[in-house]
Amino acid sequence: MKNIQTLLLILYIFFRFFAGVSVVLGLVLLLYALISEFWFVVLYIPFVVVLGVFFSKIKLPNIIYKLGVLSLIVGFLGLLDVVFYSIFVEKIEEKILYLFVSIASTGMIIIYPFLQVKRN
Repeated sequence: MKNIQTLLLILYIFFRFFAGVSVVLGLVLLLYALISEFWFVVLYIPFVVVLGVFFSKIKLPNIIYKLGVLSLIVGFLGLLDVVFYSIFVEKIEEKILYLFVSIASTGMIIIYPFLQVKRN
């Protein structure tokens, strides 16, 4: 019994240390994101998650889902166009690439709940 309590105490201390380190690293990452020029790239991931949760909780009209599919298609075609143009012709700014990635991911976020609905 004493060995189990010692083991649990060691695990508790380890996880407390790990949580503290992860909080500090998270704050450092947030500060880096706010002062760097790539803050929009670093903060893009949490906003995509929040939007995904938001769109999965509400029911939207069918026209919104059709626009989501259109956004997905336009985003992926633009992404392919930018990538191939950048490879074969000349270098394109990364902001244009991020624009098409955000268009495609917005389309994915909008149509994901629509694909999960059970139909008769």
